[in-house]
Amino acid sequence: MIDSEKVAVESPDEQGARLIEELTYDVLSDLHVAQSLYNIRIYVDPDEPVFILYGKLAGSLPDVKISDVATMTHTDDGLKLDIKNERYVNELLAKLIEIYGKANILQIDRYTVLVATDEDIPDDTIYEPSIELRRNVIDSIRRIAPEGYRIIKHEIAKNHILFIASEEPIKEEWVQQGYKLLKEAGV
Repeated sequence: MIDSEKVAVESPDEQGARLIEELTYDVLSDLHVAQSLYNIRIYVDPDEPVFILYGKLAGSLPDVKISDVATMTHTDDGLKLDIKNERYVNELLAKLIEIYGKANILQIDRYTVLVATDEDIPDDTIYEPSIELRRNVIDSIRRIAPEGYRIIKHEIAKNHILFIASEEPIKEEWVQQGYKLLKEAGV
């Protein structure tokens, strides 16, 4: 459940503002981004027509590296990887194929992968949760914005998002209003 202070909607249409607020709560909960987006402020004016949403992004989880997923042991047949976190096996295999080629990778079973190399595998990042989080946040906001507001301008930084949508070309005054609202929110 989302705290009632988490979302504030401003609009000349009071009934529309209430509906947008309810929709925001529902969408953020349904798409599991409620814990990642907070201090959400929405301005919507159907007469303009403009929809502006800004909010703060919570810090995301750290990137997942190869060493987080598997331990390496040198064998006579190559480098053996023992899987310790099955959740990221697909990402691990994709990275190994990218580095060594598919012909040099053999998945013996669910928990064992053999790589035809004598060298240690670089501890590369194989999964970035922040990318998925940003994708989910944008998807959520598109579901909240009024239907037909297809012209979009958005900015995602490490700690905030600004999303402006309209059915008309985005006006510079709306962009400035969005930045003003961000500044008022302490972003």
